[in-house]
Amino acid sequence: MIFKNRKGIVPFAVIGFILLFVLVIYLGLYLPIPAFTALRQTINYFLVLILWFTFQFVLIYGAYKGIMYAKMAYHMYKKDILGWALNVKKYISSH
Repeated sequence: MIFKNRKGIVPFAVIGFILLFVLVIYLGLYLPIPAFTALRQTINYFLVLILWFTFQFVLIYGAYKGIMYAKMAYHMYKKDILGWALNVKKYISSH
C-alpha cells in the first residue's frame, strides 16, 4: 500500500518513541536500588491520576458524541417518517 499523504504517520512515530523512552526509564526504576522506590511511587501516583482523568474525559466525550448521534438519528428518522406520511396522504387524496 502506498501512502499519498504521510503527514498523519509522523505524530504516531513521535508518540511511539516518547512512550518507548518513558517505558525504558520506568522499567529502569525497578532496579533494586532503594532510592528508586520513592520516585517509582510518585510516578505511579501521577500515572494513576492521569489515567483516571483520561478515563473520565473519554466517558464524558463518548456520552456527548453518543447523544449527538442519537439526536441526529432522531431527526433523520422523524424527517423520513414525516416524508412517508406526506407521500401516503398525497396518494390517498389523489385516489
